[in-house]
Amino acid sequence: MIKGGCFTNLDGYLGEEWPRVFAAVPQKGDWIKSRSGRMLKVVSITHKVCIDDDNYAGPYIEVELHK
Repeated sequence: MIKGGCFTNLDGYLGEEWPRVFAAVPQKGDWIKSRSGRMLKVVSITHKVCIDDDNYAGPYIEVELHK
């Protein structure tokens, strides 16, 4: 599993809860579904190293979503 996070700058989607763990790295054009069932398309993926409060240090992806 791959840790990551999704983000969008679309005002109508800011309160949505997006996946934080992925079975595989999403590809541009894939659709991501929020907990409420709303969907947005992947427009970019950024790979980085993350160190968080849970003492996780490893690969992390940031997934940008748009219509």
